[in-house]
Amino acid sequence: MAKKASKAQLKMGSVSKLPNSHTRSAEIATSTDELQQVQELLFGSQAREIDNNLQALEQRFDERLDAMRQSYEAQIQALNDVIAVQAKKESAARLAGYKALAIEIESVRAHAGDTIADLQEQQRQLKKTSSDNLDAAMTKLEAQWEKKSSKLASDVWQKHDALDKSKVNKKVMSKLLSNLATELG
Repeated sequence: MAKKASKAQLKMGSVSKLPNSHTRSAEIATSTDELQQVQELLFGSQAREIDNNLQALEQRFDERLDAMRQSYEAQIQALNDVIAVQAKKESAARLAGYKALAIEIESVRAHAGDTIADLQEQQRQLKKTSSDNLDAAMTKLEAQWEKKSSKLASDVWQKHDALDKSKVNKKVMSKLLSNLATELG
């Protein structure tokens, strides 16, 4: 390296005695600066362009990532809003259905109570009508029985009287037969 430094000194046009340690570090610093200048001249514009392109790409990536994040957050929020609205609608519909069902049950209960009361009244009326009809039928049957039994009894007595009248008196007949036997005999 010392030779390289010496050659660099020779090229620069300074010939001097051997460098001491202070001059040597100054020479290394100078050569490093010169190397950086050469690199800057050769690759500097490309490196800056690549750095700029990387920064632009990074910035576009960050912007797109932020835009996508915002878009997804907006979509998620919209979806949550739709779900919340749908849940409220379904809850309201369920509640309305429950209320309608409760009203229907109450209506059926009231109608059933009225129907039961009507049926009980009809049953009471039917019993009363049946009882009245049965009483009327019994009275009619009793009257017919009385009439028929009276007629039957009257007929029996008439037949009895007729039979009595048509019968020959046994004593008279036995006396007559006895007399006839004695006369014949």
